[in-house]
Amino acid sequence: LDASQLRVRNRLGRAHIKLGQLRLAEEAFKVVLESVAGRGAQEKQARDEARSWLRQVQAVRSLLARLERQCAGLEWGAVSATATEVLKEDFCPHFAHVREVKLKSLCRLRRWAEAKAVAESFASPSRGGAAGGIAPLRVTDSRGMLVLTEGRLLERLQRMEGQIGLMYVEALKNLPTVDMSQLSELLQMLAHVLARINRDSAERSTTGRPHWTADACERILKMLEAKQRGDDGFKRASLSSVEDAIQSYTEAMAVDPDAERFNAVLYCNRAACYQHLGRHRDAVLDCTAALRFEPTYAKAYLRRARANRALRNFTDAKKDYHSYHKTAPSTAESLRVDVELAELEREQWVYQQGRHGGGGGGGAGGGG
Repeated sequence: LDASQLRVRNRLGRAHIKLGQLRLAEEAFKVVLESVAGRGAQEKQARDEARSWLRQVQAVRSLLARLERQCAGLEWGAVSATATEVLKEDFCPHFAHVREVKLKSLCRLRRWAEAKAVAESFASPSRGGAAGGIAPLRVTDSRGMLVLTEGRLLERLQRMEGQIGLMYVEALKNLPTVDMSQLSELLQMLAHVLARINRDSAERSTTGRPHWTADACERILKMLEAKQRGDDGFKRASLSSVEDAIQSYTEAMAVDPDAERFNAVLYCNRAACYQHLGRHRDAVLDCTAALRFEPTYAKAYLRRARANRALRNFTDAKKDYHSYHKTAPSTAESLRVDVELAELEREQWVYQQGRHGGGGGGGAGGGG
């Protein structure tokens, strides 16, 4: 090989590194080092560069070994940091597997907005083109109301493949900027777009294998249908229909555990069913589960406050009423909550008077 061919081999090796194809990169650099071409300055420079790039390959392998250990230990914060290091521009910015690991770590850390942004940076700017990033998708306005359209969502998802697309959908489902009242609409939009991509893919497919969007769409639709059955049963308000609603919400929860914020809605709705049946302890448990998924869910605080009030857990009820005020916008409901809180104070005083035989006020009320 002459000097120009050695330079081409080095460029080939560097391209393989950027794609994470380390074995192919090593082979390209070894060709340069083993070449019997001339010993001039240009050939020497090419060999020195090949040795330098081989050292970089070893550095990447060391990072990948660390990444594997961190993934095995579920150390998602460390996984995210190491994956970021591997994906640096002068290392392996287009390493598909590490991109997936990076996104997975962000989803496990519930850093949904960051996961969305990273997925968009990994996408192809043109359908079928090389990955290079796309413009960020605006989902909501400042009040959390959806401004997203199916057309814009379709444009983004068409440029994503496999695991990157799946985790992008997961991030969208859980974006904290989306108001809780808008989640069903967001999921319906996602289902429509995923179904369209799946149909288009099936028409072009020569393998017969289902596209990644098929399962994602089916899960969303199944969850929404089960929730609608629950909503309808609760509205009918008979004993049997509310019990059926509980079953429907339970089924919906099992469909898509990754849709954490929507599952918070399902838990809160099931809590309403339990309250309707007088099962206040179960209502408290479900509201607590909802708040694990969405710690700022005002409706869950209010529902738990009312359940705790029914159980005469006065101290917990007051905490929940105050948490509701911290997380809810000021509305007519807020004024009703102020009335409820005043009534709770009176109930607690009467309850304590009864327990102490009409004596002076005692400590905070306990559980019923």
